[in-house]
Amino acid sequence: MCGIAGIFSSAGRITPVDVAAVARMTAAQFHRGPDDSGAFDDSLIALGHRRLSIIDLSAAGRQPLSSEDSMVWVVCNGEIYNYRELTRELRGAGHCFRSESDSEVLVHGYEQWGMDGLLRRIHGMFAFLLYDSRRKVCYAARDRLGIKPLYYSAAADGRCAFASEVRALLQSGIAAAAVDRDAVTGFLLYGSVPHPLTWRKDVHCLEPGSCIEVSGSGLSLRRYWSPDSVTAGRDGNRRPDRVLTDAVNSHLISDAPLGIFLSSGVDSTGLVSLARRAGSNIRTLTVIFDEPDYNEDTASLAKHYGTDHSEVRVTAADFMDELPHVLSVMDQPTADGLNTFFVSTVGLHAA
Repeated sequence: MCGIAGIFSSAGRITPVDVAAVARMTAAQFHRGPDDSGAFDDSLIALGHRRLSIIDLSAAGRQPLSSEDSMVWVVCNGEIYNYRELTRELRGAGHCFRSESDSEVLVHGYEQWGMDGLLRRIHGMFAFLLYDSRRKVCYAARDRLGIKPLYYSAAADGRCAFASEVRALLQSGIAAAAVDRDAVTGFLLYGSVPHPLTWRKDVHCLEPGSCIEVSGSGLSLRRYWSPDSVTAGRDGNRRPDRVLTDAVNSHLISDAPLGIFLSSGVDSTGLVSLARRAGSNIRTLTVIFDEPDYNEDTASLAKHYGTDHSEVRVTAADFMDELPHVLSVMDQPTADGLNTFFVSTVGLHAA
């Protein structure tokens, strides 16, 4: 998990005030990327990045990343799973890579194939901002299923702000903090805020499988992928077990330790099985409670698959103590957010 931020001005009037605003937006996302930070700005754009190092832990992977001639820049949150094969193809076409970062494939891939071609080729969980200084255009794109978040807000003067979190975007000075009552209603009805709404009236959520283009011609939004395209794509006629195996194997590419949230359900157990079949050493985490009826038998599963397993006990007192913190860190609340919070944060401290 990383944090990205940016302000693009189609009128070409990025000021020191905008640069300072992006610095605030970036700092507000420190918790998303405590390992490193970076920034870039010119007359059209200011970009910021907070880094959680997963692939290429060296300084060469610091973002923003640029093309060889520094005319194309990118900040990315997430991971491009097929970056190795795309990197080989791009190197064969003459592109020079300065790092082993998966995100660098975005700038060279854009140069080679354009934005439409790039989005057709990359597979992963991602949200990124890509700036082409020659064409004076900024793109914002989100992965096909919307795993990684991206929010934006447009001003009447041609500026558009982007960030990984709503509250970071509020630091831009472009988005107001007024509550969107329709978003609140949607949360109460569905357990999550429906796209493209957010808690704030002036902040919009970029929908899954969508891309924004901002230039002197204004802002345009398009969907580049939908679930209907799966049947017509390369996975449409493949056996489900092959698709799952390939997907899990691609997720195991990392220069940092990996873990899986384990329940006794088919989904997480299947992921552990496929990861172990691939030969990966996996850490598993399970939240347990003082009430035995609510606990799942994951210890025997972890023993069967030989994982490094931890059970994290959450008591009623823990829940009440952490509840204010949970509500403060939820950027876009969901009914399932409490589970994710405890297994992530409490489990991390237990590690």
